[in-house]
Amino acid sequence: MVEKENKAWKNLLKRHWQMFILFIIVAITAIIGAIYVFLWFVGDAQSTGLVPKILGSWTMGNLISFILNFIFWEILFIGIPLIIVFAIVYLLWWKKLPDDERKEYRKGHIFGKRSKRTDGEGAISFLIFVFSCAFQAKHDSDYFLHCLAQCPRGKRVEQFAHCV
Repeated sequence: MVEKENKAWKNLLKRHWQMFILFIIVAITAIIGAIYVFLWFVGDAQSTGLVPKILGSWTMGNLISFILNFIFWEILFIGIPLIIVFAIVYLLWWKKLPDDERKEYRKGHIFGKRSKRTDGEGAISFLIFVFSCAFQAKHDSDYFLHCLAQCPRGKRVEQFAHCV
């Protein structure tokens, strides 16, 4: 079975080496673009007021907000154009391959074997985790500020451990 998969890959690369080079160029461009978007976003995060200027002033809410905004900009500038490029390549190249050749590649399981199970649960659990972290960060900061207001000044912190 492994030989059949390797043979299918070899045939694909022999027949369509130009597309393989195009995929490598697109991947390298996407990685470089993602790095530039990251550097742009981090460089402008303080000037836009997204994060505090002092590192010690960061809260969990700042961190979650920073990460979610970063993911948004990466998807907007890198993810969506990549989806469009892959859709165009799929329509212009893969769909125009002869049926026999496509069947050969599918039998060789080039793109993996299909399973009945999907891995969509991972995305949902990740989103639940992010929203629970954001809620917890908001809740914890409110509780901390409430306790801090109730603690007498000048007292030892150990005596008021319930405040922290």
